[in-house]
Amino acid sequence: MGIKGLLRALGPLLVAPEGSSTAERDDGTRHARASDASSFSSPAARRRRREGGGGGGGTHHIRQFAGRRLAVDASAWLHRGAYSCCSQLVEALESSHPPTCDEGTPSCVARYTGYVTNRCGELLDHAGVARIHLVFDGKRCPLKAGTNEERDRRRAAALKEARKLKGLGRNREAEEKYKMCIKVTTGMERRVAEAVQRKWGRSGSGKQLKVTCVFSPYEADAQLAALCRDGVVDAVVTEDSDVLVYSAAIGVPFPIIYKLDRDSGDCDVLTMDWLLSPNPSNSSNDPLAELRRYLPCQAARQKGDNKGRRDSSSKGERSGSFLSSLRCLSRREILRPGAGVRLFIQACVLSGCDYAPSRMTGVGHVGAFKMVVENAHRKDGERFLRVLRSLPKGTVTGKE
Repeated sequence: MGIKGLLRALGPLLVAPEGSSTAERDDGTRHARASDASSFSSPAARRRRREGGGGGGGTHHIRQFAGRRLAVDASAWLHRGAYSCCSQLVEALESSHPPTCDEGTPSCVARYTGYVTNRCGELLDHAGVARIHLVFDGKRCPLKAGTNEERDRRRAAALKEARKLKGLGRNREAEEKYKMCIKVTTGMERRVAEAVQRKWGRSGSGKQLKVTCVFSPYEADAQLAALCRDGVVDAVVTEDSDVLVYSAAIGVPFPIIYKLDRDSGDCDVLTMDWLLSPNPSNSSNDPLAELRRYLPCQAARQKGDNKGRRDSSSKGERSGSFLSSLRCLSRREILRPGAGVRLFIQACVLSGCDYAPSRMTGVGHVGAFKMVVENAHRKDGERFLRVLRSLPKGTVTGKE
C-alpha cells in the first residue's frame, strides 16, 4: 500500500502487557546474546561489542522465536543479497534483449542464492527456529499499474545516472545508483527455490521440510498474513508496513519481526493486539503472550506528554498526537467491533496508497490518522470526502 514508516513509527509507542516479566525476559535475551555471540556476530560486530560499541540495539532477540515457525518476506532478502553484485546483475538483465535471461550471470546467481540460504541456515541453526516459509511475490497487481510504471521510470533514470557515474570513474557512487535499479525477477526467485530444494529437499517428498518456498498469487504481504491466519506460521519477518493493514483486515494479530540484525540477532517485534485484542490476556497457555504489544496506560501517556512539553520537541508532540489517535481507534473497536479496524485502514490509505497516485502533499501518517479520527463520527461513505474538503488549499494537486 505504500504506508512507508508506519511499522517503525508505531513500534516505539506500544508496550508489553502489564505484569509481564520484562526483567526476566531481558535477562534471558541477554543470556541468549551472550551464549550465541559467536553464532550471530561477524568478527567486526564482536569486536565492537567487546570495545563497548554494542550492536543491533533491538528490544528483542530472534532466539525468542526458537521452536517457532516463521514466514519471511523473501524479496527483502533477495534485494539485499543482490547488493554485492548489483552492477553486474543489473547490466546483465538490461543487456538481454529480448530478455531471455532474467536471473543474471552465474556469479550473481551464486551470490544472491547463497545470501538467502545462509540467512535461513542462521535462523535454523543459531536461533533454533523450527521451520521457515520463504514467501515470494507473484504477478504484478493490475491495480498498481500506475505505481509500477513510475517505479520502472525511476529505475531507468537511476540506471542512466549509474552508467554516467561509472564512466567518470566514480564507482562508489555508481554502485549506490545500481542498487536502486535492482528488481527481483521470476528467474531470481526460481534460482533461490532451486537452491533451497537442493539444501533442504523438495515439497511433496513426504517429510516435513525445514525451509519451503511459497509463491504468492500477487504480492507477498497478503500471503504472509494468510499463513498466520491459517495457523501455518507463528510470526512474520518483514520490513514492509503493509502487513499491518492485512493483519487488521483479517482480524488476526501476529508477531511482526522487523529490523532484524544479522550480526547480533537483535530485532524489534510489533503486533496489532492493541487494536484487535485490546484487553491483554493473562492466559499461561499463550506462549507468545509477552511478545504481544498494547497501548500504554493513561498515566504513562500523560508522563510522556509532559516530557514532550518540557523538551519542546516537535517529534514528541507528533508521537503524542499519533498515540491519541491510536487510543481513539482502540476505544471505537471495543465499543463497536470492526469500527476501529475500518478507521485504521482508511487512515493508512489516506497516508499513502500504491493503488492510486497520491496527489496530496504534506500529509503523513500522523496527520492522516488525526484527520480520520476527527471525522470518525461521520458515515463511512462520507468520511473521505469530508477529510479532503477540510485540507488546506493546495494540499491536493492534479486533476480529478
